[in-house]
Amino acid sequence: MTSLDLSALSEQRRAQLQDIVRHSETLLALAETGDWPAVESLEVERRAALQSFFSSPTPTHEAPQIAAAIKALSSMNERLVELVRGARDGQAGDLRTLGQGRRAINAYSSHSR
Repeated sequence: MTSLDLSALSEQRRAQLQDIVRHSETLLALAETGDWPAVESLEVERRAALQSFFSSPTPTHEAPQIAAAIKALSSMNERLVELVRGARDGQAGDLRTLGQGRRAINAYSSHSR
């Protein structure tokens, strides 16, 4: 797990933020294995947890540690976006290949009669 100093946060907020970080780490692991349905499901949960966490004002004494957590989460999100783009690009390539194959079959079929 990502090591963050969250000692300034209340017990409840610390637990919430730790869950968000764990969700983010799990999202990365799932994306790296290509388990996109699980990524989608967990992202819904993580988004709800983020909305809940940030729905109340951040106390001033918590701000530096929350800023560090946001930086770590942002880094994980960037990696997640890279993985999603790679998977999307791979799928697009597969679709292009299928389309080319379909056109070749149609061309062969129309000339073989």
